[in-house]
Amino acid sequence: MNDLLLKFFNFIQNIGITLTTLGKILFLSKRNRLNRTVNRKEKTLVILGNGPSLNTSLTYFNNEENRVDVLGLNNFATTKYFEKIKPSYYVLLDEKFYPLEKHEYDQYYIDLINSTFEALEAKLTWEMILFVPFKAKKSAYFQNCLKRNKYIKASYYNVTPIEGFPFIKHLFFNNRLGLPRPHNVLIPSLMIGIWEGYSEIAIVGADHSWLGEIHVTKENVALVNQKHFYDEKKSKPQLMKNYAMQQRKLHEILYGFYLSFRSYWDIKKYAESKKVKIYNCSEVSFIDAFERKELIEILK
Repeated sequence: MNDLLLKFFNFIQNIGITLTTLGKILFLSKRNRLNRTVNRKEKTLVILGNGPSLNTSLTYFNNEENRVDVLGLNNFATTKYFEKIKPSYYVLLDEKFYPLEKHEYDQYYIDLINSTFEALEAKLTWEMILFVPFKAKKSAYFQNCLKRNKYIKASYYNVTPIEGFPFIKHLFFNNRLGLPRPHNVLIPSLMIGIWEGYSEIAIVGADHSWLGEIHVTKENVALVNQKHFYDEKKSKPQLMKNYAMQQRKLHEILYGFYLSFRSYWDIKKYAESKKVKIYNCSEVSFIDAFERKELIEILK
């Protein structure tokens, strides 16, 4: 009896969540005019996360870039590996990359974002598709950056969080109306890989080892040291802020981590429904949703 009641309440809850998602889509999502019928790609897509373990994974890339397609993200363009690996795709998510109005961002982030677009302008000599949220269309800063490089083709995606009944979620995913809760850039990167027609996707540098990098000061300020492969020895604990630039509390930070790891399970189920295999080839990773595999097996 208790099991039946629990299933009933879960069903009612899912109805509410699904209806809320539908409302968000109606108000937030844009019609995606991209061709939704894509040919299956024979190559594997390798997604380069920015975790510290990527330094080890990058040593496997010699002349292998022609055997796989590569997707870079965030600040990868600022590194020496960008020109060596020549990613076919690049994904941005954070609103800091396409500000719609003036925010008082920390100088650290301002410098990092400026250096990313300067690197793209200076280094990019091959055609590359840059995926960004639809909001970036309205950013004068971002549009000016686009104009400075003829090799970049911008493609826009919806970031509306999709939740509710699995078959409804998959219907919305198929129409690119949104994503599993997009709490970090790896989530849209994986979905884009599926939408682009890849049967096999490998992720590297997806450490997600944030739990060991949390610190709470004597003033009850929660800090997180978000280490990347390009700043592992220089990074420092930083305040986590929300989109209103307000300081996040510890439970809010942990909830954000929960959303990320839950989204990977949503992606796994969606990938299976599309007969897409996702492998986690990271040297170090807390992600438990995807089958583990050695990167060397993908590249050989």
